[in-house]
Amino acid sequence: MLHPMEEGYTINEPPTVRLVREAGYLGVPVVVAAGYPWVAYAQQIRSVAEQAEGTTIVMSHSGQINISGLAQADAFLAMQTCANLCVGTNGVYRQDFLEECIEVFGPERVLFTSMAPVFDQGFELDRALSIKMEESDRQSVLGANMVRILE
Repeated sequence: MLHPMEEGYTINEPPTVRLVREAGYLGVPVVVAAGYPWVAYAQQIRSVAEQAEGTTIVMSHSGQINISGLAQADAFLAMQTCANLCVGTNGVYRQDFLEECIEVFGPERVLFTSMAPVFDQGFELDRALSIKMEESDRQSVLGANMVRILE
């Protein structure tokens, strides 16, 4: 778990890229507290993902924390560019963004994330449950994807 905003660095600095790449060599996924301007913006995370193609990277907040939705385009482009990027559902302002990610990239790249105890877990679960998707994909998003990534 990397949280550049709390830990005081930029996600695409060379030491961080080396760490993320090493995690991939070890088969360990990386979760990035994403969406923070200047330190962990979706396009910065995309840069890391391009340099660490063997590492599964999960962007919390679906790569955005801007509730206006303006960061959606950058998060979507990052997902489009890098097959090793996944998005977490926590704090996402626009349900249609999650639905579009499932439709375009497949349900295996969308993961339920609660960010508990900071966010209310019940509310975050309701958010994930309300995503319009095939019922056959719901269990993947709600937990099976994370189990697969962590195995």
